[in-house]
Amino acid sequence: MEPLNKNNSKIEVILSCIFITGVAASLLLMAAGMILLYLESGSFNISREPSMFIQGNNFFNFILDIFKGRGPENTALLLLTIGTIILMLTPFIRVVASLIYFIWIRDKKYIFITLVVLIILIITLSLH
Repeated sequence: MEPLNKNNSKIEVILSCIFITGVAASLLLMAAGMILLYLESGSFNISREPSMFIQGNNFFNFILDIFKGRGPENTALLLLTIGTIILMLTPFIRVVASLIYFIWIRDKKYIFITLVVLIILIITLSLH
């Protein structure tokens, strides 16, 4: 294990901030969605309507559809959907940030490892 230095602590802080921000934003959106759902319907039951499920060719197209306005028309369901999207993209964004950092410091070993992880994430999200 490599000793902690100034660069390592900076990337750890950045990655921690990405994680905390992603989880907090997701939590807030999902909590707001659940509260709205309860206020609108009087229960926390979520229907099995098609707008509740990932649709389209893959997860990335699903995200594009949401931001083009083709997502759930119900505000509560839209908040829940966006919260879930943010939660699922948080690890993806962390890997991209790590890759940028390793490219910046020219660490070939970790560039390769991070690229493999990024490729696996892209394939997984593309196959939904």
